[in-house]
Amino acid sequence: MLLPVLVFVLLPVLLLVLTLVMLLVPLLVPLLVPLLVLTLSVQGNIGEKGFKDGLSRIYALEEGGAVGAMTCELQLPTPAQPTGCPARQADGVDGCGAHSHMAAFRKDSLYICDLGNNCVWCYAYDSAAGTASGALSSCALPPGAGPRHLAFHPTLPVAYVVAEMASTVTTVAIADDGALSVAAGAAPLCTLPGEDGRDYEYRPADGTFLKDFAKTAAEGEDQWSVNSACAAIRVSPSAKHVLASNRGHDSLAVFAVDAATGALSKSGVYPSGGKTPRDFIFVNDALVLVANQVLLRIHAVNSL
Repeated sequence: MLLPVLVFVLLPVLLLVLTLVMLLVPLLVPLLVPLLVLTLSVQGNIGEKGFKDGLSRIYALEEGGAVGAMTCELQLPTPAQPTGCPARQADGVDGCGAHSHMAAFRKDSLYICDLGNNCVWCYAYDSAAGTASGALSSCALPPGAGPRHLAFHPTLPVAYVVAEMASTVTTVAIADDGALSVAAGAAPLCTLPGEDGRDYEYRPADGTFLKDFAKTAAEGEDQWSVNSACAAIRVSPSAKHVLASNRGHDSLAVFAVDAATGALSKSGVYPSGGKTPRDFIFVNDALVLVANQVLLRIHAVNSL
């Protein structure tokens, strides 16, 4: 008697609940999770960024790891003539202006990726006081790129900036005073498949990528476009590789790092093991755990 009840009553209810959860989670996560990122600093402070208000704050990191009092609040400036407002901003979804996407510390500098103003800001950072002063400089990316995150090389004065809208990674040089500038000869590298991304043409008007028709037609394929946007970027523990995730194409782009200069060259693009890879971490040089947003699936990838 119990078995028929489980099969014909409880099982359909369970399947219905699971279906509703799978449908609602992608919709509810953006509403339930605050639009901020907390970045740990080796100097004993935490940086917070708020996306739509363009505010960034620094908090003391207390003994034991608790978040202490706020020590500094920064309002990102909006240049009179931004270098290229990304399509997502210009179409009125978020509006042009400061949209801080990541705060990261390095030595005496605080860096903030500003997707709205299409640049990375550099502030002078006082680790003892937990404060940052007015913006020292900004590093602009190509129009419409939309810088989202950056990752530092552990030993070289080099950082890597991933552009959400253009799906590219740009190598930037770090000066002695902390200022960033696009490294000499460092053209943005596309995170999508193909030789240096030349198989794809970025269309800022609608944020899609069009696969090169002449090349695909010669190979007997049809022309097609894909909606994709980059999310995270990380440097491997050995600093031999840089990885960036593609949401939409649902993949990880792998770049080899020149040990002497920090310059990048594309090694390949690999499936993320799920949909919408929002973030990932290295377990070691050969194993990456990928957090795919849709269904909240974490997948292990061997790609290096």
